[in-house]
Amino acid sequence: MTPEQAAILGIDLDRYISYDVNSPELIFDRIETEINAMCDAGAPIKLIIIDSLNNIQGRRSMNADTIMTQQIGDRSHDT
Repeated sequence: MTPEQAAILGIDLDRYISYDVNSPELIFDRIETEINAMCDAGAPIKLIIIDSLNNIQGRRSMNADTIMTQQIGDRSHDT
């Protein structure tokens, strides 16, 4: 985010933290551990935004070597 964009949106860049990840453990485990501990210690965190839930990888896609890897349950309706 540029300083100009932050000014338009009223965001204080000294307090703005962004993580560019799509792995669920780097998102939800971080919230559950690091950010929760920060809140317990008195950090004034008022908002957490997760942009694009659609792009968070699931366990199956994380464990696949290729997009063509058939996982358990894939196409289970085909006989």
